Amino acid sequence: SAIATCRAHRARVYQVEYTADGSRLVSFSGDGTVRFWDVAKSDDVPSLKTRGGRVGALAFSSDGRVVALATADGSIELRDASSGALVRTLSGGARASAVRFLEGSRRVLAVLPPRRIASWSVDNGAAEPVPTVPVDIEGAATLGDGGILAWYDKDVIELDAATGALRSRRPAHSERVRAAAAHEGRGWVATASFG
Repeated sequence: SAIATCRAHRARVYQVEYTADGSRLVSFSGDGTVRFWDVAKSDDVPSLKTRGGRVGALAFSSDGRVVALATADGSIELRDASSGALVRTLSGGARASAVRFLEGSRRVLAVLPPRRIASWSVDNGAAEPVPTVPVDIEGAATLGDGGILAWYDKDVIELDAATGALRSRRPAHSERVRAAAAHEGRGWVATASFG
């Protein structure tokens, strides 16, 4: 059963993400808004419209202080998670299909077409070398050891975040993979598909 129901969006919700401590959520919707939620109160704190248009992916930093929003214009907006204020805008040059913070560091990663991973410093926005990856990945999650868990078609792969090199490939489903997540403490990987 539901612990709480948070209602405020006026259209379909596409993604929600918890802070590491579980105290807050961020969501984005087809109504064009991004909302920040206090889980204990079931209240949305600030809501905002991005400068770059509709959001395609989002992620919280490990300390829960910054949220990255990948927008339709190809930029990544870093927002203060308490106020929603714009901290900085990063240019990816293409619309990101996934955005993640690299665990244990102050770097944000974005999956960009075709076959690219972009990386920036959260502190100063400086771009870091962009590796080319071996396949057209559709989404990604970060691993604690500097790796990236990515998916495409029916497979899940593990990549090196610094070089883009393929570490491993795991056939996952009989249908196209839609999402994947990793739990570093347990070494678990969860994947989801429509079939």
